[in-house]
Amino acid sequence: MKYPSQNVFEEHRVTMPLLVVALIIYVKALWIEEKLKAAQANYQTIVGRFRLLACFLSIVLLVLILVPVVGWILLSIWTCSVIWLISESRQGICNFPRQAFDELKKLVGYAFQALRSGAVETA
Repeated sequence: MKYPSQNVFEEHRVTMPLLVVALIIYVKALWIEEKLKAAQANYQTIVGRFRLLACFLSIVLLVLILVPVVGWILLSIWTCSVIWLISESRQGICNFPRQAFDELKKLVGYAFQALRSGAVETA
């Protein structure tokens, strides 16, 4: 068996750091998805899609290192799927700031009501 003459990180200077970043994104998205599942949040599917993209990217990068020709084909398929998922998730992503602002408005309204009711009781 022939051993590689260089370190894998030296031989694949771009692919290996991308692999590490993709794995970190996968683990963080998995953790966030579990937290959102516990909170019954609406954005669980969006985070789940990003988790799957990071998972598939890490697999594609590993294949790219082992079998470059197949890896490039899979990377082009992964890129097309990213474009498709972004177009599918566009409405949910675009509505996120508005919904977050509405929730913040409700929270501030509740806080002001609590302050008013506390001020009325003391007067």
